[in-house]
Amino acid sequence: MWIGGTVEAYDNEWGFRFVPSAIFIYQYVAGIFQTSIRLISQNLASWLGMVGYVRAYVVDAYGSPDVNGDGVVNDIDLMFVTLSFGYNGSEPLEPQVDLNYDFRVDVRDLFMVAKHFGET
Repeated sequence: MWIGGTVEAYDNEWGFRFVPSAIFIYQYVAGIFQTSIRLISQNLASWLGMVGYVRAYVVDAYGSPDVNGDGVVNDIDLMFVTLSFGYNGSEPLEPQVDLNYDFRVDVRDLFMVAKHFGET
């Protein structure tokens, strides 16, 4: 997978970002557009205003199964997830009960709480 767009200067550790309003993600990118964060950063002057794509890897991210933040995964956390069970939408919920960030509260979220039940 490739993520990229037009390179612009930005105050971060690399010195650039892709223009936020036009970031694209593709499974395949022509070789001429393929680059790396390091290469763009090292040759920033020549990349400004140009289009480039860097390799992207998808990793699983999960919220804390301690939904209410009291330091222990317990029946209160199960209750919060259960009360929101079946939610399917585009807005985040408070407290964060969509533990796998897929915009729905389902058995996967319940499983995450159950899997860590009793942990501190």
